[in-house]
Amino acid sequence: MFRVDRLRFGTAGIPLSTPKRSTIDGIIHVRNLGLDAMELEFVRGVNIKPELAKKIKYTAKKHDVLLTAHAPYYINLNASEKAKVEASKRRIIQSAERLHQAGGWSVVFHAGYYLKQPKESVYQRILEAL
Repeated sequence: MFRVDRLRFGTAGIPLSTPKRSTIDGIIHVRNLGLDAMELEFVRGVNIKPELAKKIKYTAKKHDVLLTAHAPYYINLNASEKAKVEASKRRIIQSAERLHQAGGWSVVFHAGYYLKQPKESVYQRILEAL
């Protein structure tokens, strides 16, 4: 288990300066940069398989790098189509599951769009969906 009782600093995704661009190499490079956190960017989809998540978990723990994740951008819990809301829920859950398998700590996501609706009604719809 990671210590989360202290402030950690990291990158949003694999650092651009990582010589070999992979999540595992990114974690190692984060530590080499003197940082201790890294966000897994699922912004275009959850692109890490469960088998790789286990290796990521081992590497992050070994190097004491705390992992977080950013769920896909195409989440909209305020969509008028029920299918889009349900697909959005699945994307949030899949992001959380994969991050958990990778030993991560928290997931951030953009819950929805206003779609020219009053903020109060949008808030209620998103709250109900959550």
